[in-house]
Amino acid sequence: MNSRQLQYVITLAETKSFSEAAEKLMVSQPSLSQLISKLEDEIGVQLFERTVPLTITYAGEVYVNTAKKILSEEAEMQDTMAYLRGDNAGKLKIATGYLNAVAVLPELIAGFQRSHPNVQIEIFEDIEPNLKPLVDSGKVDLVLATSQFDSAGYEKVLIGEEQYLFAIPKSFGTFGGSDIDKDTDYPNDRTVRPLNVAMLENIPIIRLQQNTYIRGLVDSLYEIHHIKPRSTIECTTAIGAYSMAKAGLGATMVSYSMYKYDYSYKLNYYSMSEVKLRRLVSIVYDKRKYLSNLAQEFIDVGKQYYK
Repeated sequence: MNSRQLQYVITLAETKSFSEAAEKLMVSQPSLSQLISKLEDEIGVQLFERTVPLTITYAGEVYVNTAKKILSEEAEMQDTMAYLRGDNAGKLKIATGYLNAVAVLPELIAGFQRSHPNVQIEIFEDIEPNLKPLVDSGKVDLVLATSQFDSAGYEKVLIGEEQYLFAIPKSFGTFGGSDIDKDTDYPNDRTVRPLNVAMLENIPIIRLQQNTYIRGLVDSLYEIHHIKPRSTIECTTAIGAYSMAKAGLGATMVSYSMYKYDYSYKLNYYSMSEVKLRRLVSIVYDKRKYLSNLAQEFIDVGKQYYK
């Protein structure tokens, strides 16, 4: 049993198809089928039922779970040996949400690569509710996450926090406290102004779908202040909602890092005068597994960035 065999079984279990697995592994389908059959003969148990799609047996599930642990530990060992050799080589796999992928993660990677230029970094992007399975399966070493990430059973290292702002199209007028001046424009002004929560009642809001942290925050804010939201557009990602706001379709809530990364002169930016809207930024990892030196140093870079 070698690493190649382990990866073949894992891929076949994920795709549930010899043809699809063979294509991913860049081998012929007959060769893959022969290898799996030979492996089953050697270990004396059947790993897959030859149905369409393939069905993994209980023995197969045990094999796949153990194979993932072996490959994960093997990768960690290789990274550690590279670190001890002092060649700064190795691989780091990081998952994060779409917003962090464009507004935060590039800065962290740039800081990390100053001292680790030879480390290969692999990025996985998805909405945050879909990130935890990547940790569970061992596909990633670290997750750059925000407040909503369910870290039960995992190590969650807080690296910083940042403010949320409301981005409101300038075509709606310029708000200041409880006042509004529709005739005033600030084409070169990047000031973040205070905004009275009550003013939101007259502004159409672009909301995110129900399972997102920002949606929960906005809904709670509106409910506490007895505001009925005017919403006609709902987006899957914060980046999508922000693009809609820049097109003048409504207001949305953005993180301060997004404001810094992609400031738009088509928008005015406001902080709530009565309440602090913030998100926590953390790096999460499976504490049951060995944390490599490279992963720990990436966490340190994250702390320094927010510091």
